Amino acid sequence: MSLSPRAASLFASALLLSACGSGSSSPSAPTSPAKAPVVAAPVVSPTRGIALGVASTPTGDPYVESAATAPGGFVPKFRVDPHPGDDGVIRGDSSIQVEFDLCGSSNLDGKTHFLFDWNFDHVADVIGTGSACKQTHTYRAPATAQGQAQKTLRTNVCVTSGDPRGAAGDVFFSCRQYTIGLTAPRQSNEICGIFFGGAFTECVDVQARIIRQDGGNDGSFELVAQISTDTNVGTAECASAVSEVADFEFDEPSFYAFMLGLGFEPGNDFCQIL
Repeated sequence: MSLSPRAASLFASALLLSACGSGSSSPSAPTSPAKAPVVAAPVVSPTRGIALGVASTPTGDPYVESAATAPGGFVPKFRVDPHPGDDGVIRGDSSIQVEFDLCGSSNLDGKTHFLFDWNFDHVADVIGTGSACKQTHTYRAPATAQGQAQKTLRTNVCVTSGDPRGAAGDVFFSCRQYTIGLTAPRQSNEICGIFFGGAFTECVDVQARIIRQDGGNDGSFELVAQISTDTNVGTAECASAVSEVADFEFDEPSFYAFMLGLGFEPGNDFCQIL
């Protein structure tokens, strides 16, 4: 039985998808192209590394390419700005703009294609030729209510010897994975009030159970304490080596009412952390 060219292409794509797997110990698979203007839906690339039998790479090596011999004159070049650190990670604060430059790549037949998969989901967000060799992408870390946290993002970029939407085995690919490490900003959930005759500003993060105290209301917080979940009045429930500031037992009525209104209970301990 013979298949039409389109049926054969669809059949090859189905076989490649069934062969693909995932795992942190395996080399990263190259990216699939995203929706092109003339394509009704994203097309799965035949350049999936597992399907083409990518040779194993050293642990931690982010570089993956076809196991077959590269066509004559095919030389991929990867440049990125800013450069990764000694640990191989491109680091930024809550956001960072990264430029990926593959324009130094060469291919004798002039059919070089470039793929950029910003979130490493194996579907390219950008695929093209010519000036598409250089792309800039901004990575952002969402704010977190639990305090600053490290957010790790991955991007996969590939150079191919031809259109990756062609038949399996006809395209040689070379891909590099980049890791971007961002520091997620802390989202403020603090509720503040002025108490003790105007002598103190107290700011409480209910979700994190943190209280900050500004004596003199000068904008400088001299005390930061964790509020324990203990409700036994007079019983300290602070971690070892952490000093108890006080039980939640105060004569100042407005502060007492303020804490009760936030859902805290008598007996909660203030455990100094700064």
